[in-house]
Amino acid sequence: MSVQSDLVLAPAEAANDILASDAPAEEWQGFTSNGMDDIKMATLLSLLSSRSPNADYDRWLSAMTVFGAENEDGPCVYLLPDAAVGVLAAIAAKEGDEFEELAKSWGATEEFEFSEPEEVREFLRDIGDLAETARLEQKAMFLWTSL
Repeated sequence: MSVQSDLVLAPAEAANDILASDAPAEEWQGFTSNGMDDIKMATLLSLLSSRSPNADYDRWLSAMTVFGAENEDGPCVYLLPDAAVGVLAAIAAKEGDEFEELAKSWGATEEFEFSEPEEVREFLRDIGDLAETARLEQKAMFLWTSL
C-alpha cells in the first residue's frame, strides 16, 4: 500500500487543521507526492547536512514534531523544524553536478528502490522550491501522510 502524502506551507498553528484535511495541498500552498514519508524526509535532510543518508538521520527524524501518530493508518502530520526548512531551501540553489549528485544519492537509498531518476530529480526540485518559498514567506512546512 502506497503512502499518500502532501507537502504544504501554512502558519505553524495550522497543524491540526492540516491533520483534519483529506487533501491539504488543495487547501494550502504545496503539492502532492505519493510515497513521501518521514523516513525519506529524514534521509534527505541527512544527505544535505552530512552528505550521508545515515549520519544525521536520527537527529532529523526526532526533530520533526508529529501530530496524529496515534492512528497507524494516518493521517499523520510532521511539522518540519525551521532548521530543516533552511537545509531544504538550499536545494533550490543547487545546479549542475551538485544537484545531480544529490538526486543520485537520494535516489540510491532503499526508500527509492523502484523510482525513476527523473522522478527523484523533479521531486527534489519541488521540495527545494517549496522550502525556499517557506523561508521567504515565513511559513511553516508540513508533511502530511496517510495510508
